[in-house]
Order: sequence, then C-alpha cells, then structure tokens
Amino acid sequence: MRLAEFILRDIEPILAEWEAFAATHLPAATRMNSSALRDHAPEILRAIVLDLNTAQTPDEQDRKAKGGVPRPHDGANTAAQTHAVMRAEAGFSIVQMASEYRALRASVLKLWSAAARDLDIDLIAAMEDARRFNEAIDQALMESVTFFTQEVERTRNLFLAVVGHDLRNPLDTILKNVEYLSRLGLEGVASEVLGRLTRGGVRIKHLLDDLLDFNRAALGGCISITVAEVDLARCARSRSMISKALIATGRSGSTPPASSRRVGRRAHSTSSCRTC
Repeated sequence: MRLAEFILRDIEPILAEWEAFAATHLPAATRMNSSALRDHAPEILRAIVLDLNTAQTPDEQDRKAKGGVPRPHDGANTAAQTHAVMRAEAGFSIVQMASEYRALRASVLKLWSAAARDLDIDLIAAMEDARRFNEAIDQALMESVTFFTQEVERTRNLFLAVVGHDLRNPLDTILKNVEYLSRLGLEGVASEVLGRLTRGGVRIKHLLDDLLDFNRAALGGCISITVAEVDLARCARSRSMISKALIATGRSGSTPPASSRRVGRRAHSTSSCRTC
C-alpha cells in the first residue's frame, strides 16, 4: 500500500493524533474545541497526498529542495500558510506550531509502518514515498513558519502604531495645559516644574513622532482614524478648575484664550483623518 493511499484511508486516526498533540499546547489550546485544534490539518494532509501523486523530475525535486515551489495559480494562500495565521491568532508560539509538523511526520510514518507490517510491499517504492513525504512536510513547515513570522511582525507593528497614536491625545492635553499655566506668570518652584514638564512632554512627543514614522514604513501605509464624539464642556470645566485653584492659592490668572471660551456642549465629527 502506497503512502498516499494510506493517508487518505486512515486520515481520521492521523487527525486524532494531531488533535491530541495540539491540545497539549497550553495555554492557547485551553479554550479550543476539536475543530479549532485540527484547524487546517485535513487540507494540509490532502495537499501532501496531491504532492505524492504528482510526478516529479530530478530538476523539480532539486528546485523544491531549494524553496522553488510554484505558487497556486489563483494566488490564494496554501493550507499551511492559512494554518500559520490561525495559530498565531490563537496564541500559539512559533515553536508550538512547528512542533505540530514534527508530530505529524512521526504519526504518519508510525501508523503507516504498523499498517504495512504484514503486507508484501515494494521497498524501493516505500523509500521513495517516505522521501517525498518528508519533502512535503518540510515544504509545509517552511510555508507556515514564514507566514507565522510575518503575522507576528505585522501584529507587533500594528500594536505599536495604535499605542503611539493613542498616546498623542493625552500628551497633547498635558502640553496644552502646561502651556496655559505658563502664561499665568508663575514664579519660583512652580515655574521650574512647568519647565521640566514642558521639556519632558516635548521629548515624549518627538519619540512618538519617530515611532509613528517607523510604523508607517513597517506597515506600508497609514492608519485610518475615525473621529469620535468629544465633550468640549468637560475640557472647559477642567481649565476652569485650574484657574479657580490658582485664585484660591493667591495667584492671579489671565483670561483664557478666546478659542477656549467658544465651547459648545458637544462637538461631532463623522470624517476620517489619517496619521500621515
């Protein structure tokens, strides 16, 4: 019995061993059901069977060993590539995902060997099947590792971009309030504190600008931002509280800029802005 025939015939026992091994990958597998644990394993096995049943010349074998595998004609991801993305999103580590292929290789060869023990098999054909099977497993592993790494890198860059962008709003609020306080003519320790706050805020702003520039380049584009509702009255009350606190401590304050007095109850925006 050839290996391709065995995989199709005994695909369920093979998948059962895959599922049992995947369930040991904690903590990611804790909340995963049978379907999630198996993920794209059936498609990966069928792709391997298709590869085993496809004639291969020595030149094609050499190209495959060096990563020269042709892409699908429709440009779609392979089962191994999609599996990698799903495992990354589920919280698997790259080591855990790669170990699934090691376990799959061992399971298939073990079960095939046990099934063919009492059969009269062609040793040369069996050796060729084992070699082709190992090639197919290695190819699927490389596809998964490549896509897993790309997905992790993309997620990390996106996270840094979101954090960098979201920190700008509270930082701008701090800097604007510091700028307002600096116009009140504070002296002594208060003036020194405001100076330190200004210098620290400006430095953080420069760092965030650099971070956003880096992530624009890494992500290859911009982040679409939808402006949400803002309570301008609350902002005005905060500024009013600062003025009252200064008056209570015996310090006189100047009148806030005219722009801060033209405050409505709510400001609405449905437009989009971009970070670049």
